[in-house]
Amino acid sequence: MENLFTLEIEESKQSFFFELLENLDFVHVQDNEIWKEVLENQKKTMEKEENKKPKRFTDFSLQDVKEIFGIEENSKALFEHVKPFQLTNWLQMTLDRIKYRSLHTEKIRSEAIIYPIISEIETINNHSFKFFSGEHVNFNEEKGLKGELDFAFSLKRTAYLEAPIFTIVEAKQGDITKHWGQIAAQMVGAREENQKEGKDVKAIFGCITTGEYWHFIKLENDCFYMDERPFSIYVELDKILGIFQYIVDLLVINEG
Repeated sequence: MENLFTLEIEESKQSFFFELLENLDFVHVQDNEIWKEVLENQKKTMEKEENKKPKRFTDFSLQDVKEIFGIEENSKALFEHVKPFQLTNWLQMTLDRIKYRSLHTEKIRSEAIIYPIISEIETINNHSFKFFSGEHVNFNEEKGLKGELDFAFSLKRTAYLEAPIFTIVEAKQGDITKHWGQIAAQMVGAREENQKEGKDVKAIFGCITTGEYWHFIKLENDCFYMDERPFSIYVELDKILGIFQYIVDLLVINEG
């Protein structure tokens, strides 16, 4: 005669209980509908959790990056010791021309401000690094580390982006604070890409810019170091150039 018994289980614990029974052939679950409902709820919960995971750089919040990759956050003055860098007449004249222009779109800001500044650094350094714009990358799709990089530097001068050392995010609607997660995810991805390529890069740098304001960040030893403040091109353009030059010098030295 078949042995039957009834067991009442709290609803919150049913899922765990049925999971224990799932592979036991000698157990007969009397109410099959309950079991089906439990499995369906489990499936929906898993789907919801999966949909919550960031799938591209722009999906990440800073908190996401910190929790998923185990990285801490700190704020300090990163470039107090950096000396201003004298800008050339070409850059001065180029930026002077935009003073009375309406910079109401990201494209105009990119062409009128961001590109000339980066081009200046590239020229000063005799094109010792490769500059990329709008590059689509897939550092690690499983972890959501993929998407478009507004701007990126690489010390390897190949046709496609390898071993990125510095990424720049162009702030939409002029709001830097909305993009901390995006730049942090890009920097984590850049670090992973360098590790895959066998590059022992001590620090990855990043920056969020509105064109007018530039806010720098460094990833080192599992910590994001946010610079204490952004720099304005109208007051400290020579300092911004000095920071770029410092970063390039540091990374070139480490590369060597």
